[in-house]
Amino acid sequence: MRMRGNWRVVNFGDSYSSSGDAPQRIVNFGDSSSSSGGAPQPIVNFGDSSSSSSGPLQRILNLGDSSSSSSGPPQRIVKVQRIGDSNSMDLWGFQIPWISL
Repeated sequence: MRMRGNWRVVNFGDSYSSSGDAPQRIVNFGDSSSSSGGAPQPIVNFGDSSSSSSGPLQRILNLGDSSSSSSGPPQRIVKVQRIGDSNSMDLWGFQIPWISL
């Protein structure tokens, strides 16, 4: 089936996004609580499940760190752990083990 009109990405990764709403820019990438009903927002707290679209805009904080807090100071990414370590970092929903060749 062909769809009429051109649509931009609407709340990428948001299960609540609707093609019936006006096109929005990427809002809270990977945040299931983001809402397409609000005004377009830049990427906020990438990968932080505790981020809120109703709060103030934050820069990218603690990418992939499940213990990160949007209220705390920005942290750098800690080193990735070895293969088979349950504490390995989770980036974008994928386990990225450290591989030494």
